[in-house]
Order: sequence, then C-alpha cells, then structure tokens
Amino acid sequence: IPVDTISQVPVAMFVGGEDVLADPFDCQWLRSQIKSVVHYQEIPSYEHRSFNVANDVSYLKNAFALTEQYKTMPNSLMNLFGLW
Repeated sequence: IPVDTISQVPVAMFVGGEDVLADPFDCQWLRSQIKSVVHYQEIPSYEHRSFNVANDVSYLKNAFALTEQYKTMPNSLMNLFGLW
C-alpha cells in the first residue's frame, strides 16, 4: 500500500527507540507521510521484539484506549465476534 494513500483509517504508531529493524528515524518519516496518524509514541528503551516480550507493557494502556476511542464496529458485533 502506498503510504501516502492511507488517510481514512486512524493509525497509532508505537516505536522502539532502540529498534534496528524499524528505525525511529524511518518511523518519524513514515509518520510524516501518513496523514491519519492519531497517536505516535516512541519508547526509548524498546527494540523490535520488546513489544512482545518486555516486562513493561504499559504502552498497551494507550493502545487499548485508542482502540476504544476509534472503534467503528458496534458493540453488538464486537461481542458476536468475540472481539470485545
């Protein structure tokens, strides 16, 4: 997907400051290209796999709040599919 075409979907970016695969500099560039970024959070001590195995997953509180804020599927459908 060409990043400059992403405009109708809210995008939240969680970036690891020590990530060598998704370098923070590249992520900042990507953020500038995607017009619908609603949240950008860089976690300085995180590297790529930290989002899966870190002891501190406090960033998930923001992720869940954003999911709640920007969800578009009615609660009844979310429950039906076991998503909420």
